[in-house]
Amino acid sequence: MWVLLHHLVNQFPIDGNSYHWIEILAQKGWLGVDLFFILSGFVISYVHQKDFTNRLTSIDYRRFLILRFARVYPVHIITTLSLIPIYLVASYLFAYESPVDAFSLEKLFYSITLTNGLGITNSAGWNLPSWSVSAECFAYLLFPLASFHLFSRPMSIVTNLIACLGLLVGTLVLGYWLSDGSQYMLPWSGTLARIATEFALGCLLYNIYKQLPTHFANRMASGALTFLILLILLQLPNRWDFLFLIGFLFLILGLTNNQSFVSSIMSHRLSIYLGQISYSIYLSHSVVFIVLGAAFKKWVPDGGYQHAGLAAIIYIVTVIAISHLLFNLVETKARDSIKHHFLKGKTHRRQEVQMAIYYDNQSDVTRQNV
Repeated sequence: MWVLLHHLVNQFPIDGNSYHWIEILAQKGWLGVDLFFILSGFVISYVHQKDFTNRLTSIDYRRFLILRFARVYPVHIITTLSLIPIYLVASYLFAYESPVDAFSLEKLFYSITLTNGLGITNSAGWNLPSWSVSAECFAYLLFPLASFHLFSRPMSIVTNLIACLGLLVGTLVLGYWLSDGSQYMLPWSGTLARIATEFALGCLLYNIYKQLPTHFANRMASGALTFLILLILLQLPNRWDFLFLIGFLFLILGLTNNQSFVSSIMSHRLSIYLGQISYSIYLSHSVVFIVLGAAFKKWVPDGGYQHAGLAAIIYIVTVIAISHLLFNLVETKARDSIKHHFLKGKTHRRQEVQMAIYYDNQSDVTRQNV
C-alpha cells in the first residue's frame, strides 16, 4: 500500500491537489520494495530453511522452485498480458504514449521470461513493478544453496548481527562510491546486489529470531515504526536511506511478537485480508493507473478537477477490487493447479529419498558401533 501511495501521489495526473502530509508519507514509498525483499528473506527462511539444513537434493531444490513459481508467476503473467489489449485500446482511444517506451516487444520478452529485474539495460517495461518479482526469483534460485552452505549453519546472535552489519556497510560503501556520496541505494545495474543483500538480511534476521528471547521483541515493533515515521517526516536525503533498512529489520523482528500494539493492528481481519491480496495489489496497481490515468486525461480538463481525494479513492477501490478477483480467481487457483500437476506423486518420492537417507545414516551409525 505504501508503494501504491507513492505511485498515486507522484504519477497520478491530479496529484497536485493532494494534501502535503500525504506527499511526505508517499515520498519514500518506493522503499516498500526493499521492505518486501527483507521480509521475503525472513519468511522464506521461516518456511523452507529446514528443507535445506542437512541436505541439498535435486528433488528438494526442484520442489522449492515449483512452489515459488506457482506463487509468483500466474498473477505476473496475467497482469502483463492484460496490458497488451489495454495498451492498444489506450493508444487508439486516448492517444496514450509511454514516456519511457515501456511497451516494446523486446521488453515484453524480458517481462514474460522474468528477466526484467536483473539489471539488464533497457529491460524494464510493461508492468513496471514486476521488475522486483524478477529480482525476487533470482534470490529464490540462490536460497537453497545459500541456506545449505551458510544460513542454516549454527551461528550465534552476535555472529548474525555482525553479518548484517557487514552487508549494510558493504552496500553503503558501494552505493556512496557509485553515486559520489549522493545516495545509498545502488543504481539499476546493481539490482542483483540489492536483492541479494536485502534477502540475505532477512535470512540472517530469521536466525536471530530463532535465538532471541520473546520478551526482547515486546516493544520493538512500536519503536521501529516510530523510528520509520520520524525518518519519513525528516525527509532526509537519499544517502540516509540505509536507516530505513535498519528500521525494517527491527520492525519485522518486533512483529514476530503478537503481543505488541503494532502486531494487534496487523492481526486485524482487514490487515490480514490486505496481506493476502497484497501481491495482487502490487502487480495490478500499475495496470489500473494506466487505464484510469488515460481516462482522466481524456475526460477531465487540466486543472479542472477539484476532487483529488475522490479520484484517489476511486483508484484505490478499483485496485483492491481487481486484486480481490485476481487473488481468488487466478492466484490461489493457479497455485493449487500447478502444485497438483507438477508435485503430484513427488511427495511420496521425496519421502522415499528421506527414508533412504535416514536408513543409510543409521547403517553408518551401526557400523561405527560395531
